[in-house]
Amino acid sequence: RIFQRFSGSMSPIKILALVFLKCWFFVLDYSHFILPLTLFFFKFLEWWYAENRSPQQQMPTPPPPEAPVLPPQTEGGVSLPVEKGKCPVCREDRTNPAIVGSGYVFCYPCIFNYVQAHSRCPVSFLPADVSQIRRLYDQSS
Repeated sequence: RIFQRFSGSMSPIKILALVFLKCWFFVLDYSHFILPLTLFFFKFLEWWYAENRSPQQQMPTPPPPEAPVLPPQTEGGVSLPVEKGKCPVCREDRTNPAIVGSGYVFCYPCIFNYVQAHSRCPVSFLPADVSQIRRLYDQSS
């Protein structure tokens, strides 16, 4: 309907108005594509000209912290085995190693049953709860 107004002799102003209207309708028809692409383009330019685009300098890796000091063995408590891979409770190789709040490592079934029955660490006698037992993941298990 709008283009019917411009029928007849075409003056330069009418031609310019017709071109403007066609461009305007094109923009409206494809605005659902044009708007996201324009936003993406401006965000890309923002990133491209950002000050901190250069790679960050690598800081040296700090040394690991020292191992924590374990609580002393309590007299009457379970003694630690000579071999580090053995469980203090069952004296067998540890299966499913687990740690309790005191820091000593046991087999999960051994420490679970002991803590459930006595509510303490078998080596240091520090209070412990079943919810404090944590599974240890290492390369050998």
